[in-house]
Amino acid sequence: MNVVERLRSIVWGLRWPLLFLAAIIIAVALRIPRLGDGHVDEVHTIGRSLNMIYTGDFSPKFYHYPSGGIYLTLGAEMLALASISREVGDPDHTTGNTPLVLLQKEMPNPIQEYRYRTPQPEVFEAFKYKVRYYLMWMVPLQILLLAYLGYRLNLLAPALAASFFMAFSSASRLESTYAAVNTPCGFFFLLVIAAVAWFATQSPPRKVISWLGQMAALGFLCGLAVGFKYNAGVVLLIAWGYGWYALRKTEGESARVEWFCVGAVVSFALLLWAFTLTTPYWMVDFKTFARDLVHSIWHMQVGHGDYNTFEPGLQMGYIVVRCVADQIAWTGVLLSVLAAVYLAASGYLKDDEQKTRIVVIGWTLISCLAFLALMSKQATFWTRNFSIIWPSLFFVCTSLWWLAAQRIAERRGWNIRRTAWIALTTITVICLIKANWLDIVLNPTREWWR
Repeated sequence: MNVVERLRSIVWGLRWPLLFLAAIIIAVALRIPRLGDGHVDEVHTIGRSLNMIYTGDFSPKFYHYPSGGIYLTLGAEMLALASISREVGDPDHTTGNTPLVLLQKEMPNPIQEYRYRTPQPEVFEAFKYKVRYYLMWMVPLQILLLAYLGYRLNLLAPALAASFFMAFSSASRLESTYAAVNTPCGFFFLLVIAAVAWFATQSPPRKVISWLGQMAALGFLCGLAVGFKYNAGVVLLIAWGYGWYALRKTEGESARVEWFCVGAVVSFALLLWAFTLTTPYWMVDFKTFARDLVHSIWHMQVGHGDYNTFEPGLQMGYIVVRCVADQIAWTGVLLSVLAAVYLAASGYLKDDEQKTRIVVIGWTLISCLAFLALMSKQATFWTRNFSIIWPSLFFVCTSLWWLAAQRIAERRGWNIRRTAWIALTTITVICLIKANWLDIVLNPTREWWR
């Protein structure tokens, strides 16, 4: 074997890591130019966590959404302070003007909203940029989780296609480049699915006590997701769906329904525990927590004045579907529906060899649809809220395309692998071009609700 053939063999062996690395590089490259934009909502992440550093009081005194995002931003701020110490302040420690001291001079009250609407002094702008930079890496972490899902379920090709959708997603590019709570929530949402995939591909639990341990672990991970956004609670449907599937495989347990109820209670209890770890002051300051939670629900139901407000039900449902179409094109939406219907009609759901995939992909789809239904029942629309489900929904759609193509090839006697690759590649390229270029050129006002 000569050198060229040896290099070709090495590259071919590393093709999957290299392709996922390419998706990560594209995702980072498309987001770094937007890190200087910011958003007024950073007053509740950067502002409140910076105020914690100033005062030493770690109660956010704000519960319109849980505190997980605020504490994650706090960690990013510590890294940012260490990072900018070489660029601003007093690196030689002669004047005492550390970045934190300069920030306190420039921003004595970091939770003033108007400060986040206009350019601010140099140190604070450099500080915000670094915070956004560190939080942006939640997107590459999501792509790594997609790669793990693909490996676990033997669906690396759909996982790779989902990674490219994630990299190019216009909604994700907007939302992941400032200090927000939705993208980190999307990571933990996807982490629950990865855990379900891991459990589902292992030997089924033989004893109900092992099954209860799995339910407790999944409930805890669900609680971490809810610790960033309340409506991420729909992810519990995935845990419960897997729980019922796995419980049926345990030995010697006839009271399935009773044990399932016990497992549901255990998972919910662990969800509350994890939520309390991410939002520890909700019980201490319960009055503020209850007030902010009720106000947040009320605000989403009554709308945002004349801006981003629609009629709950059919009108908002159309807006929700149109938002999805902005990411995978109407072609992708239609093909996803047709693929799901075809797989169900062709008997795929009854194929015992595909049960693991059916459980993971099916319950992920149900959870995403429940989230979209929840969004359609409110009056206020924000595209950023959908960042909770983008990586999960992209994986479901690309998996449906892949599995439907395999099923068609199998029934017609075609080469299954080649057919699936051609179909997935063609659909992915078409949908990426339509969603991120062609639809924008043909209809510049497609995102008029922003």
